[in-house]
Amino acid sequence: MRRVSQPPPRPRNRRRRRRDVLPGLPRASMVFLIAGGVGMAYLAARTPALAGLIGLAPPPAIGAPGSSVPPAGARDAGEGWGLGETARVLTRQGLVLRQVTVTGRDLTAGRDILGAIGVPQGGPLLAIDPETVRTRLEALPWVANARVERRLPDQVHVAITEREPMALWQHNGAFAVIDREGRAIAADPGRWRTLPLVVGAGAPGHAAELLNLLTSQPGIAERVKAATLIGERRWTLRLDSIENGLVVRLPEEDPSAALDQLAQIDARDHLLSKNLSVIDMRLPGRLVVRLAEDGPVDPEAEIAGGKPARGTPAGGHKPPPIVPKGEGRDA
Repeated sequence: MRRVSQPPPRPRNRRRRRRDVLPGLPRASMVFLIAGGVGMAYLAARTPALAGLIGLAPPPAIGAPGSSVPPAGARDAGEGWGLGETARVLTRQGLVLRQVTVTGRDLTAGRDILGAIGVPQGGPLLAIDPETVRTRLEALPWVANARVERRLPDQVHVAITEREPMALWQHNGAFAVIDREGRAIAADPGRWRTLPLVVGAGAPGHAAELLNLLTSQPGIAERVKAATLIGERRWTLRLDSIENGLVVRLPEEDPSAALDQLAQIDARDHLLSKNLSVIDMRLPGRLVVRLAEDGPVDPEAEIAGGKPARGTPAGGHKPPPIVPKGEGRDA
């Protein structure tokens, strides 16, 4: 009987096997990615707070003015803030406010900043809407502009730029603190008595220009106690004393040149140290002085025109008005 030999078995192709397995891995990863994306989109559609967290939509404006404040017992659990279920779960897992950092604060009270945030320590971080908080902050007296950031997992950062108090403005018997833009600040004028005093209608809008002008002559600037805007056209300065100090009437045209001239004359002749009540520089090329022995200048007579009257204006616990009734008319 004839035996038939069988061929030896062929070795398996391991490379081919690997080629068959590897293409399956990218396909599986793609499936998981697609499934994950669909799941996140579904959760975002069901929970607006989570949509804001993952960047698909702006965070919800929670705790806006006019909304009700949740009961104290519900705050730590994230209840009562208008948050979605996912946001409440994240709050219970520790996404709560624990720290507030502030830069740029000098005159603004810390309690006012916390009040603008509107969420207490331990409250849900997602209940804080940065844009709403920014609007509240910029409504505070000293805040010019603000920037608010939520920093996960438990911090809010506030950066503010404060308004700079520049001068006290007296008008119609009332005093107000003004900034460099001429805007009144809701602040107690009594705390800012060392600021320069400007008087008259329209003075806030020209005060920064005047103070910049005075910086060119610091020797004169440090003696100026008050400045009155006359007819919204020119300034009259009071040196050394608000009540009966030396009156310097600057011209309407080129007051800077007039101050330079006054400084030069004073350096040469010590004019500002002499016993004078008025230095009038309104006329080009002329300087008219009045001796103090002729009597102190009554501000009302100076503004209204006519011969200056004798007598010291009545004082008081507040700086007396430099421009009483009839302010704005030139002498």
